[in-house]
Amino acid sequence: MKLPRPYLSHSQFWLFNHDPEEYYKQYYIARIDKPTPKMVLGKLFQEAWSDRAFNYIKALKKAGFNSDQARIFKFALEHPTTIRFPKNKTEKRLDGKGLGLKYPIMGYLDGFDKAKRHLVENKLGVVWTQDRADESTQITWYALLIYLNFKFIPKRNTLQSFNGRNGMPNLRETKRIKQDLKFLVEAINEMHDRILADDFRN
Repeated sequence: MKLPRPYLSHSQFWLFNHDPEEYYKQYYIARIDKPTPKMVLGKLFQEAWSDRAFNYIKALKKAGFNSDQARIFKFALEHPTTIRFPKNKTEKRLDGKGLGLKYPIMGYLDGFDKAKRHLVENKLGVVWTQDRADESTQITWYALLIYLNFKFIPKRNTLQSFNGRNGMPNLRETKRIKQDLKFLVEAINEMHDRILADDFRN
């Protein structure tokens, strides 16, 4: 069996490792699920974080959200501890291969300052704990892509977890080393081999 796309993304990786049968349905039966309100809200928040000119109040209203969400966005985006990058350092797509990967990978980085070697990932909703940030394969995935493209691991990885009830930012600094990248490559390769073997058992 061939892989469904010419690359693997972290969303594919996460879904396969949490529910291989659901992965098969999504990518091989082509069942299209409507985005949840949470997904729509997260996408709008990221756009507002990336682009200071984005009219998030208008976009939220169009999407069916009320003024409470606009207030939460405003508090989060204007809070003095919130890290903001210029637009040209946000929503960066990276593709990568090497380091033993059997299949190409890709990802969109919420924020990445190459000169400062600083990666930022934003989450709006339930507040992340430090342990969750340290164990996040998504952060490791982006660190791997940065290493494959620029031959360095970010010096600083910041998980900005914004409380979905009030917008309060909680910054979690987390470190990655090359061994973390190698472990992830092994897990990606295992996923690749299982798909080729038509193994979608939970």
